[in-house]
Amino acid sequence: MTYAAHLAHGDAYHVPARDVPDRRQVGRELDVRPDQLRAWARQQRAGRAFGAAVTGETMEQENRRLRREVATLQQERAFAKKVAAYFAKESR
Repeated sequence: MTYAAHLAHGDAYHVPARDVPDRRQVGRELDVRPDQLRAWARQQRAGRAFGAAVTGETMEQENRRLRREVATLQQERAFAKKVAAYFAKESR
């Protein structure tokens, strides 16, 4: 099984270190540049996980925060659509 397949199944953290391919190979499998993988690895080692939550935030707190953000973004998008429609009507 390729490393990308392990990632897709969510078990990449359980791959023995000796079986982990180098960044170039992983980059080719995932269509991601090796320097981006290096940056992600550096962030992970620094304790800033991918899409890192606010420090000390539990998963439930993060979910609540993200739901609020989604609701705000949806409202902003709806407003932007109304504004665009208004100005489109005005330009006729």
